[in-house]
Amino acid sequence: MKALVTGSNGFIGSHLVEGLVEKKYEVYCLVRKTSDLKWIKNLPVKFVYGDINDYSSLIEAVKDKEIVFHLAGLTKAYDVRDYYKVNAEGSKNLFQSCKEAGNNIKKIVYLSSLAITGPANNMNSLTEDVKCQPVSDYGKSKYEGEKYAVQYMKELPITIIRPPVVYGPRDKDVYFYFQFVNKGIRLKMGYDKKYVSVIYVKDLIKGMILVVESEKSTGQIYFISEEKMYSYDEIGETIASALNKKGISITVPYFMAQGVSIITELISHITKKPSLLNRQKFFEMKQKYWICSPVKAMKELGFSIEYPLSEGIKITADWYKENHWL
Repeated sequence: MKALVTGSNGFIGSHLVEGLVEKKYEVYCLVRKTSDLKWIKNLPVKFVYGDINDYSSLIEAVKDKEIVFHLAGLTKAYDVRDYYKVNAEGSKNLFQSCKEAGNNIKKIVYLSSLAITGPANNMNSLTEDVKCQPVSDYGKSKYEGEKYAVQYMKELPITIIRPPVVYGPRDKDVYFYFQFVNKGIRLKMGYDKKYVSVIYVKDLIKGMILVVESEKSTGQIYFISEEKMYSYDEIGETIASALNKKGISITVPYFMAQGVSIITELISHITKKPSLLNRQKFFEMKQKYWICSPVKAMKELGFSIEYPLSEGIKITADWYKENHWL
């Protein structure tokens, strides 16, 4: 079966490509001429050159494909307009090109995000029918992309997946926290307890492939995550254990974290490079409950995790060390 993957050279995309190759799919990777292909260049895949903001290139890319995985998107940007250009309008371009391709496409999997719903109000995990109230431009732009997905569901076999925090080998976002823990510091923002849903990257890939293999999934939205939620303290302790580091826990007051976010945002605008922390990211991190429920995916897709946090963190920590990231 021919499968096209956008965002194929990224953290999640490269793991998806590996998973599809293992499943004997004929994999086509949408990449740009300037893309870093180090994670996928030695895999038995075919490269299709194009860009989700170049509609004409997408027409050729989706031609004769049976499965399309849309993962390409921005998670960081120094100009908020780039979020909407890529995450929203880029998604619209892809869906329209799939529509033009005709009836050959059997499934389109759109990778959205928990960020589109906004945080939960309490310890009750969010379900797929919750009203979406994103609190950042990233979340809002992904929500706009999701709106296009819902719009095109009338004509295309689209399924939406909303993952929470995704971690694993090759990730550079959660890696930031591993770096601190490796130095003996477990950072915590604010004195209140916060909870988050997580998913190890290979479990997310498993969920995405289950979506393709399920006839029920067309036109549906799924949270793919661990059923258990974790406090930031638990995550920090798990990382410390995996790295064999004791260290100390340091609580950063909100006013101090906000000050740092303002400074890093200013630096980002000067250098024209996106930063990991800015005022919107600070506001997201300040929320108490970024939690979702995978029960629908468990019931309808037969989804279950293979890598609980303790195991996934250990594999990730070992990979960082083996590859000299730590």
